[in-house]
Amino acid sequence: MTTRNNIAERSGKKAARQSAAHAARVNGPADRSASSTPAPAVRSASPTLGGPSRGLFFDYQFKDSSLLALALTHSSLAYENNPEGVNDPGSDNERLEFLGDAVLGLVVAEALYRRLPALREGDLTRLRASLVSSRHLAQVAMRIQLGPMLLLGRGEAHSGGHRKPALLADAMEAVIAALYLDGGMTPARDFIHRHIIGPAEARLIDALRSS
Repeated sequence: MTTRNNIAERSGKKAARQSAAHAARVNGPADRSASSTPAPAVRSASPTLGGPSRGLFFDYQFKDSSLLALALTHSSLAYENNPEGVNDPGSDNERLEFLGDAVLGLVVAEALYRRLPALREGDLTRLRASLVSSRHLAQVAMRIQLGPMLLLGRGEAHSGGHRKPALLADAMEAVIAALYLDGGMTPARDFIHRHIIGPAEARLIDALRSS
Protein backbone atom coordinates (compact mmCIF):
# COMPACT_ATOMS: atom_id res chain seq x y z
CA MET A 1 0.00 0.00 0.00
CA THR A 2 2.85 2.36 0.88
CA THR A 3 4.61 1.63 -2.38
CA ARG A 4 1.46 2.29 -4.38
CA ASN A 5 0.88 5.62 -2.64
CA ASN A 6 4.51 6.70 -3.05
CA ILE A 7 4.42 5.99 -6.77
CA ALA A 8 1.15 7.84 -7.17
CA GLU A 9 2.44 10.86 -5.24
CA ARG A 10 5.67 11.20 -7.23
CA SER A 11 4.12 10.84 -10.69
CA GLY A 12 0.88 12.64 -9.92
CA LYS A 13 2.49 15.77 -8.48
CA LYS A 14 4.54 16.17 -11.63
CA ALA A 15 1.39 16.02 -13.76
CA ALA A 16 -0.28 18.59 -11.53
CA ARG A 17 2.67 20.95 -11.98
CA GLN A 18 2.52 20.45 -15.75
CA SER A 19 -1.19 21.22 -15.76
CA ALA A 20 -0.63 24.43 -13.80
CA ALA A 21 2.21 25.51 -16.07
CA HIS A 22 0.10 24.82 -19.15
CA ALA A 23 -2.76 26.91 -17.80
CA ALA A 24 -0.41 29.75 -16.88
CA ARG A 25 1.05 29.92 -20.39
CA VAL A 26 -2.38 30.06 -21.99
CA ASN A 27 -4.18 32.26 -19.47
CA GLY A 28 -1.31 34.61 -18.78
CA PRO A 29 -0.19 36.06 -15.44
CA ALA A 30 -2.30 35.64 -12.34
CA ASP A 31 -3.40 39.30 -12.29
CA ARG A 32 -4.95 39.17 -15.76
CA SER A 33 -8.64 40.02 -15.93
CA ALA A 34 -11.01 37.22 -14.96
CA SER A 35 -12.59 37.48 -18.40
CA SER A 36 -9.59 35.76 -20.05
CA THR A 37 -10.53 32.64 -21.99
CA PRO A 38 -9.31 29.50 -20.18
CA ALA A 39 -7.20 26.91 -21.93
CA PRO A 40 -9.17 24.05 -23.49
CA ALA A 41 -6.94 21.60 -21.62
CA VAL A 42 -8.27 22.64 -18.24
CA ARG A 43 -11.96 22.84 -19.06
CA SER A 44 -14.12 20.35 -17.22
CA ALA A 45 -17.37 18.80 -18.32
CA SER A 46 -20.38 19.35 -16.13
CA PRO A 47 -20.74 15.68 -14.99
CA THR A 48 -17.61 16.12 -12.83
CA LEU A 49 -19.41 18.78 -10.74
CA GLY A 50 -16.32 20.20 -9.01
CA GLY A 51 -14.10 19.43 -11.98
CA PRO A 52 -10.90 17.37 -12.24
CA SER A 53 -8.79 20.27 -10.93
CA ARG A 54 -10.44 19.71 -7.52
CA GLY A 55 -10.15 15.93 -7.69
CA LEU A 56 -13.87 15.37 -8.15
CA PHE A 57 -14.53 12.90 -10.96
CA PHE A 58 -18.24 12.28 -11.41
CA ASP A 59 -19.30 11.18 -7.93
CA TYR A 60 -15.85 10.09 -6.73
CA GLN A 61 -13.65 12.46 -4.73
CA PHE A 62 -9.95 11.72 -5.20
CA LYS A 63 -7.86 11.78 -2.07
CA ASP A 64 -4.88 12.62 -4.30
CA SER A 65 -6.11 14.96 -7.04
CA SER A 66 -2.71 14.87 -8.74
CA LEU A 67 -3.42 11.26 -9.70
CA LEU A 68 -6.45 12.40 -11.69
CA ALA A 69 -4.38 15.15 -13.31
CA LEU A 70 -1.79 12.57 -14.34
CA ALA A 71 -4.48 10.29 -15.81
CA LEU A 72 -5.69 13.17 -17.99
CA THR A 73 -2.21 14.32 -19.10
CA HIS A 74 -1.27 13.38 -22.67
CA SER A 75 2.36 12.94 -23.67
CA SER A 76 2.11 15.99 -25.97
CA LEU A 77 1.79 18.25 -22.92
CA ALA A 78 4.58 16.46 -21.07
CA TYR A 79 6.90 16.98 -24.06
CA GLU A 80 5.82 20.59 -24.50
CA ASN A 81 6.75 21.34 -20.89
CA ASN A 82 10.16 19.69 -21.23
CA PRO A 83 11.14 19.44 -24.93
CA GLU A 84 14.89 19.20 -24.27
CA GLY A 85 14.75 16.80 -21.37
CA VAL A 86 14.86 13.04 -21.18
CA ASN A 87 11.43 11.50 -21.58
CA ASP A 88 10.10 10.82 -18.07
CA PRO A 89 7.70 7.84 -18.01
CA GLY A 90 5.95 9.41 -15.01
CA SER A 91 5.11 12.70 -16.73
CA ASP A 92 2.09 11.51 -18.72
CA ASN A 93 -0.71 8.95 -18.53
CA GLU A 94 0.85 6.12 -20.56
CA ARG A 95 1.91 4.01 -17.56
CA LEU A 96 -1.57 4.44 -16.10
CA GLU A 97 -3.03 3.19 -19.39
CA PHE A 98 -1.06 -0.02 -18.93
CA LEU A 99 -2.45 -0.60 -15.45
CA GLY A 100 -5.97 0.51 -16.34
CA ASP A 101 -6.13 -1.97 -19.20
CA ALA A 102 -5.48 -4.81 -16.76
CA VAL A 103 -8.00 -3.55 -14.19
CA LEU A 104 -10.64 -3.08 -16.88
CA GLY A 105 -10.09 -6.58 -18.27
CA LEU A 106 -10.44 -8.18 -14.85
CA VAL A 107 -13.58 -6.26 -13.87
CA VAL A 108 -15.30 -6.93 -17.19
CA ALA A 109 -14.39 -10.63 -17.13
CA GLU A 110 -15.68 -11.02 -13.57
CA ALA A 111 -18.91 -9.16 -14.34
CA LEU A 112 -19.68 -11.28 -17.39
CA TYR A 113 -18.84 -14.50 -15.54
CA ARG A 114 -21.21 -13.65 -12.69
CA ARG A 115 -24.04 -12.10 -14.72
CA LEU A 116 -24.18 -14.60 -17.57
CA PRO A 117 -23.80 -18.13 -16.16
CA ALA A 118 -25.43 -19.70 -19.22
CA LEU A 119 -22.80 -18.44 -21.69
CA ARG A 120 -19.84 -20.55 -22.67
CA GLU A 121 -16.22 -19.38 -22.73
CA GLY A 122 -16.21 -18.40 -26.40
CA ASP A 123 -19.25 -16.13 -26.07
CA LEU A 124 -17.89 -14.56 -22.89
CA THR A 125 -14.61 -13.86 -24.66
CA ARG A 126 -16.35 -12.11 -27.54
CA LEU A 127 -18.41 -9.96 -25.17
CA ARG A 128 -15.33 -9.02 -23.17
CA ALA A 129 -13.44 -8.10 -26.34
CA SER A 130 -16.25 -5.77 -27.38
CA LEU A 131 -16.49 -4.08 -23.98
CA VAL A 132 -12.74 -3.43 -23.60
CA SER A 133 -12.12 -2.46 -27.23
CA SER A 134 -10.67 0.95 -28.04
CA ARG A 135 -13.71 1.69 -30.15
CA HIS A 136 -16.12 1.10 -27.27
CA LEU A 137 -13.96 3.00 -24.78
CA ALA A 138 -13.79 5.99 -27.11
CA GLN A 139 -17.58 5.95 -27.50
CA VAL A 140 -17.99 5.89 -23.73
CA ALA A 141 -15.49 8.74 -23.33
CA MET A 142 -17.46 10.87 -25.80
CA ARG A 143 -20.74 10.08 -24.06
CA ILE A 144 -19.43 11.11 -20.64
CA GLN A 145 -17.61 14.13 -22.12
CA LEU A 146 -14.11 13.09 -21.10
CA GLY A 147 -12.49 14.89 -24.04
CA PRO A 148 -12.73 18.45 -22.69
CA MET A 149 -10.98 17.32 -19.50
CA LEU A 150 -7.83 16.09 -21.29
CA LEU A 151 -4.59 18.00 -20.72
CA LEU A 152 -2.99 18.29 -24.14
CA GLY A 153 -0.13 20.18 -25.71
CA ARG A 154 -1.12 23.16 -27.83
CA GLY A 155 -0.43 21.40 -31.12
CA GLU A 156 -2.45 18.33 -30.16
CA ALA A 157 -5.29 20.49 -28.87
CA HIS A 158 -5.40 22.55 -32.07
CA SER A 159 -5.53 19.37 -34.16
CA GLY A 160 -8.66 18.20 -32.36
CA GLY A 161 -7.02 15.90 -29.83
CA HIS A 162 -9.94 16.24 -27.44
CA ARG A 163 -12.04 14.36 -29.99
CA LYS A 164 -9.55 11.74 -31.23
CA PRO A 165 -10.82 8.21 -30.48
CA ALA A 166 -7.37 6.82 -29.69
CA LEU A 167 -6.61 9.53 -27.13
CA LEU A 168 -10.05 9.15 -25.56
CA ALA A 169 -9.73 5.37 -25.24
CA ASP A 170 -6.26 5.69 -23.69
CA ALA A 171 -7.52 8.29 -21.22
CA MET A 172 -10.37 6.00 -20.17
CA GLU A 173 -7.88 3.29 -19.22
CA ALA A 174 -5.70 5.82 -17.40
CA VAL A 175 -8.65 7.15 -15.41
CA ILE A 176 -9.59 3.61 -14.37
CA ALA A 177 -6.04 3.07 -13.11
CA ALA A 178 -6.15 6.35 -11.21
CA LEU A 179 -9.39 5.35 -9.53
CA TYR A 180 -7.85 2.00 -8.58
CA LEU A 181 -4.64 3.51 -7.18
CA ASP A 182 -6.49 6.18 -5.23
CA GLY A 183 -9.36 4.18 -3.80
CA GLY A 184 -8.80 0.53 -4.58
CA MET A 185 -10.95 -1.77 -6.67
CA THR A 186 -14.33 -0.44 -5.47
CA PRO A 187 -14.35 2.97 -7.22
CA ALA A 188 -12.73 1.50 -10.32
CA ARG A 189 -15.33 -1.28 -10.47
CA ASP A 190 -18.20 1.16 -9.88
CA PHE A 191 -17.02 3.41 -12.72
CA ILE A 192 -16.59 0.48 -15.12
CA HIS A 193 -20.00 -1.00 -14.31
CA ARG A 194 -21.81 2.32 -14.56
CA HIS A 195 -20.25 3.70 -17.71
CA ILE A 196 -18.67 0.84 -19.67
CA ILE A 197 -20.59 -2.36 -18.96
CA GLY A 198 -24.09 -1.29 -17.95
CA PRO A 199 -25.14 0.86 -20.93
CA ALA A 200 -23.84 -1.68 -23.48
CA GLU A 201 -24.51 -5.09 -21.95
CA ALA A 202 -28.05 -5.66 -23.27
CA ARG A 203 -27.16 -4.48 -26.77
CA LEU A 204 -24.10 -6.74 -26.96
CA ILE A 205 -26.02 -9.78 -25.72
CA ASP A 206 -28.75 -9.19 -28.32
CA ALA A 207 -26.10 -8.91 -31.04
CA LEU A 208 -24.49 -12.13 -29.83
CA ARG A 209 -27.80 -13.98 -29.94
CA SER A 210 -28.70 -12.70 -33.38
CA SER A 211 -25.36 -13.88 -34.75
